[in-house]
Amino acid sequence: MPKWQNNAETEEKRRIRVFPGVSYLSIYLGHPILVTLNETEVYMGELLTFDQFGNLTLNNVFQRLVINSKYAYKPYGVMTIRSNSIKTISIINKKHMMNELKDFSQTEFDYLMRTVLYERTIKEERKQRQMSMYLAWSEHVSKAMMVPEEEEQ
Repeated sequence: MPKWQNNAETEEKRRIRVFPGVSYLSIYLGHPILVTLNETEVYMGELLTFDQFGNLTLNNVFQRLVINSKYAYKPYGVMTIRSNSIKTISIINKKHMMNELKDFSQTEFDYLMRTVLYERTIKEERKQRQMSMYLAWSEHVSKAMMVPEEEEQ
């Protein structure tokens, strides 16, 4: 008899021991989860399915946008998320999810999204200016360091 059957462990812990890897997600099918992607995008939804590679399919998906302690949500419906873009997966309480989503506004989300895009544009412009200043400086330094060739006599 396996060691885990002797202990008074919960069914959840047993499944985790029996199914290593991605298959432990089978415990949470139908439960709300929060998925953070590599690009710091956050999605909340109910776990519908997953495959052996870790790709997830979520139902009732909302994208969460947070800027300066302001939250906004955008509904998506059903979404498939590739495993190579997933940073974290968190199990959340259904009541907590519903409380957060009850006051979401599409116009607020659009406003916050425009703010994010504007900030990214400003950062990119700043990077481009810094790069052009660096290139101009390095060109100036390289010209100053050049030793003029002596004329042949």
